[in-house]
Amino acid sequence: MSNGAYENKLMNFRIISLARRNKFYLHCIKNIIKPNDWGFSPNKNYRIFIAKNTKTGKILGFLIYRYQIGGEQTMSMSLEYWLVDKKFQGQGIGKMLWDEFVKESNTMNLLNWSVMFKATDERLVAIYTKLGFSYIPKYNGIEQEKLSENEHTVWWRIVYTHYNTPTWFGKEGKTIALVE
Repeated sequence: MSNGAYENKLMNFRIISLARRNKFYLHCIKNIIKPNDWGFSPNKNYRIFIAKNTKTGKILGFLIYRYQIGGEQTMSMSLEYWLVDKKFQGQGIGKMLWDEFVKESNTMNLLNWSVMFKATDERLVAIYTKLGFSYIPKYNGIEQEKLSENEHTVWWRIVYTHYNTPTWFGKEGKTIALVE
């Protein structure tokens, strides 16, 4: 697992190569794991799980997520990119990456998850429905925009519909509705 970028440049190269070979959001993956042209570091809210062949060092798949404590997706984990090399699909690698994501979210107690994808992709709809995701039009008071059928939409897996803010410096905590 990595906090933003891997320090290992070879590992970064292999992750980017996998994205390139699979024609999978290459520009976005590069922006997450490498500093940009101006030298800014990647967003440290991103985490990367990788599956690699321990003998060859070849990256077989990765899952990139980020956590949101505040903002529009308060108290949630956002599954950003999840890829298993086409040559290795159907061998349990994606499940292993998913299990690590679930374990991490349990550790952080962030059990509401979001994922953004093209809802016209029937294969992805089936996968995410099986994992407990569904379309929710409003989360944390923010309504989803109506998108055309070729654009991505956000689906949610909701465990907590409300959360309690802490009591700080004599101020009373309050209950916030994430899903009404």
